[in-house]
Amino acid sequence: MPRRRERYSDDDLRAALREAAQELAAPLRYHAYRVWARDRQEHGLAGPSAQTVVLRLQTWRQALAAAGLPVSTGSGRSRTYDREDGVRALAQAWRELGRVPSVKAYEAWRAGRRDLPSPVTVRRLADNWDDLLREASVRVFPPPGALRPGADSSTPGPVSPAGAP
Repeated sequence: MPRRRERYSDDDLRAALREAAQELAAPLRYHAYRVWARDRQEHGLAGPSAQTVVLRLQTWRQALAAAGLPVSTGSGRSRTYDREDGVRALAQAWRELGRVPSVKAYEAWRAGRRDLPSPVTVRRLADNWDDLLREASVRVFPPPGALRPGADSSTPGPVSPAGAP
């Protein structure tokens, strides 16, 4: 039976953050909230996922501020990603996984790699995940006769995925 999608208001999201903050160490961290929310769902308690919170309230810091919670001043990523970064990351994941990366597969593949955009960030770079996958597919499976990036037209040849023999 497929999991039913819950709809949460912005007030519900802020209330969930405040509830988690009462149970967890301050300042509330994304990963700690994600574990807390998953644990609640496994025990049959409703509540928004960390991804839902960030997708709706823009960033983790903005979500905490909207809930009236303290925001850490020493953490957080300063890197800003663009669409090209998202396409590049999806193509890399696709090549390394050997299959089309779902959001969940990308998140697992990216674990521990802070130099790559999160799944939430990648989803924000386009209208939807599939748009970026279509662009990434050209890098994984280039059209016949495509030139290697940076090569001039006098050296034609197919583009090989990174690390391919």
